Amino acid sequence: MTTRSTTLLAMRPEISSARVHDGMNAEEQFQNASLRPILKFQHDLLLAVFRKYMLQKKVAFAKLTKPQKIQHIDQVFFRDHRFKNLLKGVVLGQFTMEEYECYLENASALNKRMFSMMKKRFLDSLTEL
Repeated sequence: MTTRSTTLLAMRPEISSARVHDGMNAEEQFQNASLRPILKFQHDLLLAVFRKYMLQKKVAFAKLTKPQKIQHIDQVFFRDHRFKNLLKGVVLGQFTMEEYECYLENASALNKRMFSMMKKRFLDSLTEL
């Protein structure tokens, strides 16, 4: 394993509930072994990117009601592909070369999982946004 890979893996938080076992399909294994730790590690940055995006779009997100915030997050993940690609880049930049090669084999399904997990993290962090 390269120095970059070793460093990236050492920086990631361990998530005790993110178990990987033989009974899981490859997507679940990738989700638990790679995506979940990366999303946790990049959480603050992802929130900062979202806040900056809201400022650029001139959305007074803090003044919205909770249902409006939820609706706005849903719309962003449904409609704004450029923003989703930016978020995806924040995550992909933390992949090792081995993970990236694995990701490329099933990028579409893994993107769906990644965006679903990101959206849930944003919804769970409404007070921080």
